[in-house]
Amino acid sequence: ASPSSVPADGSSTTTITVTLQDAKGNPTPGKLVTISQGSGHSIITAPTPAITDANGQIAFTATDNVGETVIYTAVDVTDGNLPVPGSAPVTYTGAGSSCVTSPPTAAAGFALTPFANGFAAQN
Repeated sequence: ASPSSVPADGSSTTTITVTLQDAKGNPTPGKLVTISQGSGHSIITAPTPAITDANGQIAFTATDNVGETVIYTAVDVTDGNLPVPGSAPVTYTGAGSSCVTSPPTAAAGFALTPFANGFAAQN
């Protein structure tokens, strides 16, 4: 992955490049590839279709808004879901958060009624 460390700001990206070769080291074009991220929270973008090029390569991009290390792994779907050897760790740094810190506001002409106030219910 390049870069292997990016800010967890939801907009900075890393590129995960997968290269497929045959047993003799020759590129294998035209293969459908998927990647996964284990327990990561990143958003992965793939080309459509996710097929290796003439050099046996395909590039995915990923971004995250959670500070974490994500381990990406790939699978060659075309040849029976074969795991691609190796992995690509990416560290997303910073205090990224998926929580909203300001209260919501209603659009003009609409009312906002909160359904929870953060306090425990009383019996």
